Amino acid sequence: MSKSEILLHLFYLLQSGKVIHRHTFCCEMKISERSFYRYTGDIKNFLIEFGLRKELREDSGNYYFIDC
Repeated sequence: MSKSEILLHLFYLLQSGKVIHRHTFCCEMKISERSFYRYTGDIKNFLIEFGLRKELREDSGNYYFIDC
């Protein structure tokens, strides 16, 4: 998968209400954890830039959206 496809897949899963475990996602997508951090940073910037009322939260390697 390309970076764009992985990023969209991650966003879709989060938007669907799923909790994403960083290590599991990285293994499934065959990406480094550093790439995962960049993707989550891109998603956070997107949420802010477009004023979406969501926040990306992390708890012990698990990522999820909450409504603001």
